[in-house]
This record gives sequence, C-alpha cells and structure tokens, in this order.
Amino acid sequence: MDVRRTQLYRIGVFSDWFGLAHVVDRPKTQFTVRALSVSPQENRPDCTWRLLVRGAKGKGFEPTDESRICWSPVWGVPLAIRAKNAKGVWIEQLAVDHVEASSVSATLPSAPEGYAIFNAGGEIDPKDGD
Repeated sequence: MDVRRTQLYRIGVFSDWFGLAHVVDRPKTQFTVRALSVSPQENRPDCTWRLLVRGAKGKGFEPTDESRICWSPVWGVPLAIRAKNAKGVWIEQLAVDHVEASSVSATLPSAPEGYAIFNAGGEIDPKDGD
C-alpha cells in the first residue's frame, strides 16, 4: 500500500516511528502501567501481564479506559491485548501467534501472488491520484 504520512493525517491516522516500531503507541492522555495477576487459565509463559489505565478528566487523574497487555520481555512487543466490552467482559483485541527474527532487506520484494499494490494516497487525496 502506497500512502504518504500527510495523507494519513488528513484521515486521522497519526503514526510515528515509536508506534510503528513497537506495535502499540504511547497513550496520548495521562496513563499508568502496573503489574497484573491473571488467573492460571489466562496466564502465558511467554509474557508478563500489565494493566494499562489511561485517561484523565478535569484536574485529577480519573481512569476512563483500561487494557490488559501481555508483554513479551524477549521481543519487546505485546503478544495479547484485552479490553472490556460494554458488558464488562475482557475481550481479546490483539493476539500474536508467532514472532521470529528476520533480516531487513534494502529492497522491497515484489507483491506476492494474489496480492496487488494499491495507491491509498490517490483514494485519500484524489488530486494526488490518477
């Protein structure tokens, strides 16, 4: 997919190097992160669970949103992210099944069979398109 950062900003997608490099971005509001104990059924040997509490209203810190994050100390990425639904049940929003090391290539490979290159920038800003 081909798109420029200014075009992403136009539609409300604000990515930066930190967010792209770490899979998750820092919250834009006040937040705290603390250790979390989970049930043996939810526990995973490949990560440590953290509770991310974010949001501030008025002058004091008032939690408005919580997420449970299964953080891999080996890879430095979240392996699972859970959030409460409207009924208060924790629902998995992200699940990483496999992580492996790879080498970075200086050239981009061609699109694999069955995939196409798409100019998203032309869709976001038609004057830049064809």
